[in-house]
Amino acid sequence: SSSSSSSSSSSTSFVILLCLLLLNAPQVCLSFSSTSGNNKNYHDGDSLRVIRVCQNKHCCKHFQSPLDLQGCLRVLLDDPTRSQNARINIETSSCLSHCDIGPNIEVEFSKGEQKKKSAATAIHHIHDWQAALVCLEDELDLTIDPVLKAACNVLNKAKAAPMEDREKLLSSVIRKLGQTDGLETSTAMALSYALRSEYHLTISKDFDSVKSDCQSCLAIEPGSTKIRRLAFRIWAEMEEEASNYADAIQIIQKCIHEDATFARKDKQEMERLAARLQQTP
Repeated sequence: SSSSSSSSSSSTSFVILLCLLLLNAPQVCLSFSSTSGNNKNYHDGDSLRVIRVCQNKHCCKHFQSPLDLQGCLRVLLDDPTRSQNARINIETSSCLSHCDIGPNIEVEFSKGEQKKKSAATAIHHIHDWQAALVCLEDELDLTIDPVLKAACNVLNKAKAAPMEDREKLLSSVIRKLGQTDGLETSTAMALSYALRSEYHLTISKDFDSVKSDCQSCLAIEPGSTKIRRLAFRIWAEMEEEASNYADAIQIIQKCIHEDATFARKDKQEMERLAARLQQTP
């Protein structure tokens, strides 16, 4: 009975949150530039294939949501119940120019079954997660699950909140996604687990919960490399705080095996932990 009441309360709060989100959504003015010189109906009959997110410091600095633009796009698009959205690759990009009207993304389409590369189109003024949502739905004609919209909103609120206030917000997202068929393996779920593990490490010092949330995050395949690195890092920090230096080293080794982008830095961390292990009586 109490479980049913809790689930009902969670569902109701999400519906209210989504209604407020839609009612209070700001007017967003996006602009476009295309290598074809013609932006009208640029995606008619085409299939969206790639979204490239500018990583120039100007664009990153002027994105106003707590989660970065790439993270917001992943949360909104990684929907296992909509294969069309799940097939869209979200990539980072060097500067896309037009810095004065950023943050910017570039979208690329495939023409029908011929898979001919169409002209890439840049979309500007994506200044927060709501502008990203408008871009996806209104300009790119994508259908975004209402639960993922609400989840993205709550995740941004949690990221902006003081660490001690995050657990309740993140747990509400985890409960709702877990109750929604298909979304229990979404990027939104993986990120929620990773951020909640950070709360348990920093505030509650509940090491069992840290490990459980990190493992739940890492069990979601395929996952965002950035989110998985966050989970590995938090798990390794927990093991170090528990003086389990050998376990921390093993976790970092797993991280390097998955993503060697920061291998040099990771190996330095392993050397530091190995030195502490040798000092342990």
